[in-house]
Amino acid sequence: MNSAMKSALCPSCGKEVIKPETISGETPWPFCSEKCRDSDLYGWLSEDYKISRDLDEEEFDDWARKKFGKLDPYDPDAF
Repeated sequence: MNSAMKSALCPSCGKEVIKPETISGETPWPFCSEKCRDSDLYGWLSEDYKISRDLDEEEFDDWARKKFGKLDPYDPDAF
């Protein structure tokens, strides 16, 4: 992989995803595929995923680092 390319892990399956040059409504970023994106959406809609309580900022930062290796996986500058 080119060192200039930025990547992240798919939130659904954990596969490495290279960030596209441009992101549109058709781009499944940060997911690796439409299947993973739809699976994640289904999890929220079926209430498989839920936020059980408010997290304070430190708890959220710890969770984000463990899950994504960085604080904000959606922040374009974080990659």
